[in-house]
Amino acid sequence: MWSAQTTWGGGFLPIAGDLVSIPKGKNVLLDVSTPILNTVIVEGTLIFKDTDLNFNAKNVLVIGGHL
Repeated sequence: MWSAQTTWGGGFLPIAGDLVSIPKGKNVLLDVSTPILNTVIVEGTLIFKDTDLNFNAKNVLVIGGHL
């Protein structure tokens, strides 16, 4: 889940302006609205289940991954 600190290596959740990478083999469920991120690189899978959430990014690059 996006909101789990373990998704991000036990660190902090991504903040506005961050570059975010979802590596190959990782599935991330978007369960909270995001701040405006600079770039999101998806090599794994980013799952959108709740249509009431906002995914905010200036750039999204999907490389062999899935949205």
